Amino acid sequence: IEKQGVDYERTDIQVQIPDVSSLDEDIQTLVTNNSNKDDNCLSSRILKTQAYIWLKDTAALDTTQDWDFEEFRRDRLDWYLQFTVKPCRDEAE
Repeated sequence: IEKQGVDYERTDIQVQIPDVSSLDEDIQTLVTNNSNKDDNCLSSRILKTQAYIWLKDTAALDTTQDWDFEEFRRDRLDWYLQFTVKPCRDEAE
């Protein structure tokens, strides 16, 4: 487990993808190449990946609506790149 600040941490997980045919072709290939058949569900694939796990009380999160990638890209991506990605890249260089 790699610590990611004080609010969340990144951890290894496995996700079950029940029907890869409903996914975008590139994602289908990624899932197919990086997963194993689950003995309990022949049509499913188990994919090893990582997830960020929130460590604080969920009251600090807006759980009333689903996360929207287009909204994030439109309203928050510039801030994320400036205040999260850029400092990490600067530190790495």
